[in-house]
Amino acid sequence: MSERANLAREALDAALTWGRFLTDNGAQIHRVETTLSGVYHLNVPIHGRADCLLDLPDGRVMVVDHKRSSSSSRRKRMEAGADLQVDIYRRMIATTPEFIDLAPDRIITAYHCTLDGRVLTGPEGRGLRSVSAVTGQIGSTADQIVSERIRTLSTGRLPLNRASDGEMFEKELGVKAYALENPLVTAFLIPDTSPEDADV
Repeated sequence: MSERANLAREALDAALTWGRFLTDNGAQIHRVETTLSGVYHLNVPIHGRADCLLDLPDGRVMVVDHKRSSSSSRRKRMEAGADLQVDIYRRMIATTPEFIDLAPDRIITAYHCTLDGRVLTGPEGRGLRSVSAVTGQIGSTADQIVSERIRTLSTGRLPLNRASDGEMFEKELGVKAYALENPLVTAFLIPDTSPEDADV
């Protein structure tokens, strides 16, 4: 019973803080659960579903993903340039016929972290009320990694992860590499080179 009450209180707090954010910025909900599609590097078809699209009074559009988490880990990932999800949404919106006349720099990317009520945006969100705008391009590092992997795959080569990659992803990029905890995946990890091996 107490768990249900805690969940209800959490939901109410999240709704109230989200409502205040909308009011503070004069934002109107354009659409929720919006299916988007487009292409990624080397014309790889992509699609996804954005939680919420908002219309702002100045004509800009904000794409929001609601996360049941606190903002600390998400902020670390964004600051490391390793957060690609909403950045890919932005790219797909820019090629959607409905928004064909909307310049890409008029699209704001954001996460609403429901556990602490914070709204994190990329640098384009600076100036909005009740947001924490992250400096730098939030997906630049991840975009580089993914594009390099796609180019390698297009040549017929399949790069494997090293044993220490999971720790590196989490420490340097703020990304929890859950796939590397799967026994089937770990069976194909390349052992890290020891200092002794490197000297040979």
